Amino acid sequence: MQKFSSLLLMPLALFVSGCATAETTPETHILDPDWTFQDDFEAAPDKSFWQPARQVFFNSSCAGGTRSGSGTLRYDYLPNYGTANDPGVSEVGDSWAETKFILPIKATQIQISYDLYIPPDYVAAKRNHKGLMLWSGKYGVINSNITVHHSLWGTTASAKGGATPGFNIGMDGKNFGHAMRSDKALLWENHSGKWQRMHHYVELAERPGDFGRADIWRNGELIHSTHSAEIRPAYTGAPAPSESIRYASRGNYIDKGYLLGWANDLNNTELMSFCIENFTIKANKIVGATTTSVPSAIVQPRPPASVRID
Repeated sequence: MQKFSSLLLMPLALFVSGCATAETTPETHILDPDWTFQDDFEAAPDKSFWQPARQVFFNSSCAGGTRSGSGTLRYDYLPNYGTANDPGVSEVGDSWAETKFILPIKATQIQISYDLYIPPDYVAAKRNHKGLMLWSGKYGVINSNITVHHSLWGTTASAKGGATPGFNIGMDGKNFGHAMRSDKALLWENHSGKWQRMHHYVELAERPGDFGRADIWRNGELIHSTHSAEIRPAYTGAPAPSESIRYASRGNYIDKGYLLGWANDLNNTELMSFCIENFTIKANKIVGATTTSVPSAIVQPRPPASVRID
C-alpha cells in the first residue's frame, strides 16, 4: 500500500483545482531507502551483491558504445544448435545469459533502474525471454515464498515488431501465470540497436488482505503495470492482476533476483549481445514513501483570509 509524501501537496492541489493537465505516469522512486547499491560496471563485480553469472562479462565493451564511462555489463547469447555449441542449453534454438544478485535485507519495496542496449540483430521470439526475476525462498514460482517475474514475448501487433512484457506472479504455492497487455505494447523493439532507460518498481502487500503492485517504465513511459487498464489475467479464474501480489505467508519479502536470463526460441545464428549500464537498486524492509505516493483523501486547501468565496 503506497504511503503519502508531503512533497506532493502542491501538485495534487493544482490537479484538483484543474490547473494541471494529464501527463505520462511518472516513475515511482523510493524517497528514503534502507539500502542502495549502484554499479557502473567499470571494475570487477562486487561479490557481496552480484552472484555467479552465466555468459555475462563485467567492465566490457559493447557494440552500442557506452552511455557513460568505459565499461558495461555485457550479456552474450550464444547461437545454439544443441549441447555441442552450449553444454548448458540442450533445447535447440534457445540461449541463456543471466546474472544473479542478492539483497542484504528482506525487502518489501524495490526499485531498479538501468540503461539497456538492445542489439540491432535482435528479433523477438514468440516464446518468452526472461527480463527480471525477483523472489525469496526456493527458486521457482510455485516453490518460492513469493516471485515477481517479468518476461518478454514476441508480437507482431506493432508494425515495428518486438517483445511485449508480461508479469508472472505467485506466492505460497500458487502460480498466476503470465499477465499481459491486451494491446501488446512493446518494451523491446526488433532491430533496435539503441540504448533505452529501464525503471522497475515493485511493492509487496503489507498485510493479509492487502495487495502490492509492479510497474515497468521505458524511457520515462509506463509500459506495463499490474494496475494498468490494459493488463489481463493469464487464465480464467486467475485473480485480477491488481490483486495478484498478495501477502505471502511463507515469507513476505524479496532477497534474490537476476537480470535477463533464458531466451526460448531466440534462434540467433550469430552471437547476440545485450548490454547494461548505470545500474541502481534501492530497497526498503517496510514500504515507505515514494515520489508518486498519494493520500487516501484529498482535502481542499483553505483559501487565504483575504479571499472570499460565496
